[in-house]
Formats: sequence, structure tokens, C-alpha cells
Amino acid sequence: MAKIPTQIENPNGFHQRYHIQKVEVIFDGYDLMERPKYRNELHDVDAGSEYFVMRLDDGGKDPEHIKACRIGVNAYADAIEHHLPELAKDLRERYPLPSKPVEGERGVEEIKMKALKDLLEINEQQREQWAQMCIKKQKRIEDLENTLLQLSITKGAGGK
Repeated sequence: MAKIPTQIENPNGFHQRYHIQKVEVIFDGYDLMERPKYRNELHDVDAGSEYFVMRLDDGGKDPEHIKACRIGVNAYADAIEHHLPELAKDLRERYPLPSKPVEGERGVEEIKMKALKDLLEINEQQREQWAQMCIKKQKRIEDLENTLLQLSITKGAGGK
């Protein structure tokens, strides 16, 4: 994957903007009341990993950007519903979608439908690539089988 450009290299487009760390919760013994104690440790993320940060609260200077981030996180919740239902539920509850589009804006459902359509298109492309690869492999297997058959026939005819 290509390196993500810096803000200087691509000031108005996709660029590095945040430093991300993992938080690991570590068991830290028991307190005097024999309740478990925990502490957080910060660790670097895996080398080569990429993360995309979205602002989801109501603060910030650009309400259009925040609305788009909310739509994005809800589309993500839809995509993980079958795999991580509790996370999907929590995200939808914490970051609800705007209720009505302002005149002239695309509606939330229209944006979600486009996102889902794009996901389906990607999945269809991946399925097509997989099918083409399987066809090529099957052809290669058949070619090898034919070569082996020809060799065995030739060997059998030469041995008589």
C-alpha cells in the first residue's frame, strides 16, 4: 500500500493527521477492599497498519463534516451488524443519524444506500476475480493432466 501523504504534501485531501496508539487494559492486583484494579497502558499500533479517524461528537467547526462522519459510522454499524451486533447497537445509540436532510442535501437513506451499493459492487468485483482465478487454475490443472496423460501414452508406446 502506498504511504499516506503528509498534510504538507496533500493539504486539502487525504493526509496524515493523527497519531494513534492502542490502549491495553492491564490487571494491577487488588485494592484494600479486594476489588480488582486495572490500569491502561499505551502501545504503538502494528507496523504498517492504517486507521481513519472521524469526529463524531457535536463539537467542531464543520457540521457538514460531522454529519458525514455520523453517516459513515452508521454505515459501518450496518456492515458489522451480523458479526459484531453489540458494537453495531452501541455505535447507533451513541451516534444517531441526523433526522431530516436540509433542503438541497442528499438524504441519509440515499447516502446509506449508495454506500451499501458500493460495498456490493466491491464484493461482486472480488467474486468475479475469484471466479477468474479458479477458472485459470482449473485450466492449468487440465493442462498438467493432459501433459501427464501424453507422457504416459508416449512412455507406454515407446516401451512396446
